Amino acid sequence: MDVLSTVDLLLCEDTRVTRKLLTHYGIGTPVASFHAHTTVAERAKWVERLSTQDLALVSDAGMPTLSDPGAELVAEADRHGHEVRSVPGPSAPAAALSVSGLPAAPHVFVGFLPRRAGQRAAMLESLASLPWTLVFFEAPHRLRRTLDALFTGLGDRELSVSRELTKLYEETWRGTLSEAQTRWRDLAPRGEYTLVVSGAPQTPAEPWPDERVVTALTELQAAGMGAKEASRRVAEQAGHPARHIYRLWPHHD
Repeated sequence: MDVLSTVDLLLCEDTRVTRKLLTHYGIGTPVASFHAHTTVAERAKWVERLSTQDLALVSDAGMPTLSDPGAELVAEADRHGHEVRSVPGPSAPAAALSVSGLPAAPHVFVGFLPRRAGQRAAMLESLASLPWTLVFFEAPHRLRRTLDALFTGLGDRELSVSRELTKLYEETWRGTLSEAQTRWRDLAPRGEYTLVVSGAPQTPAEPWPDERVVTALTELQAAGMGAKEASRRVAEQAGHPARHIYRLWPHHD
């Protein structure tokens, strides 16, 4: 709160949202609007003001510049020789990765996928072969469409779906993309979502021997997993088609 109370001006994604925070803590710092539609001329005005004053940039419910406004302002301030410091708060990508159960390093933060179908498909095609964990943002009214696009563009992968991170109704669900499609077909999406998707499966240099496959299947069976799902998961690692893995299932369902 020291920064909010000591700077000369707060640039806000939405001044109404920030004023609620300031009122709660009794902070009287002036506010001005800075968002995705701020013009180049307005941005230049704020950078010029940095010559004589300290300014802070505030997002509504995230981290400035991470799928939020501010990247151009930071770059232009730096070009003019002004010092830019980060005062990190809750960050949805870091929070979602920490509870996803998927590798956090390395990962690719994608943010929001393009709204146009062709651009969305092209971006997913460029990501499909990456072995790294992928992190996406999505709004509730586009969640179902995005789950369908991810399944089509990436295949059926492991993922976690987190909503309202660090807020009152925080929730995280884990499963596969196909299971997520089924879950949210009838369940109305609510809140802002962060999706963490596993990277492209890497085929081993040498396929697993059948003995190793059977061992892996037996472990998954003991954990309560069915034959089809276990076969699919083992196939991603073993270098064999899922139908071959399925034939080795100890006891078919």
